[in-house]
Amino acid sequence: RLVHTAIRALIYEVNETKPHLVLLACRDDWDPACGCQPHPEDLDTDPWFARREVPCAIDYLPGTRCRLNNGYHIISVPPTSRPHSPNQTLRNLFSVEWAGTIVVVKRGRRHRAHAVHITPPEVSLINAVVERFVHGELLPRDAPLTMCRWIQSAC
Repeated sequence: RLVHTAIRALIYEVNETKPHLVLLACRDDWDPACGCQPHPEDLDTDPWFARREVPCAIDYLPGTRCRLNNGYHIISVPPTSRPHSPNQTLRNLFSVEWAGTIVVVKRGRRHRAHAVHITPPEVSLINAVVERFVHGELLPRDAPLTMCRWIQSAC
């Protein structure tokens, strides 16, 4: 069985004008001999976050009850430790002020804890998810208010 040691993710970098796909390698402490796909937290995001990142699991189109076939992890830094440089990608795409980089990792359909590759046709859907995320439309209607609480205070 093939176990990937790098997963294609979508990144919204601070000094870029549009998001792009990147290969995220697995962290050194992840063992591919376990025989299962890596989880989003097994991927190396240190070049952007230096282990200060906070993943937010998204299973619904933010602000709706529409469940996504695949969930996503949206990874950024908490508002209290965000750098001061604004994210040009998010400003360009969504006209929103956001400091810091965002990385999106897709999760498996059957095994929702596993990270899987993002394909180019999915970028439009992910853009819609990220736009609602950065505008603060996080919770599915009737969802408990404990989900992603740290981002609510930033919006």
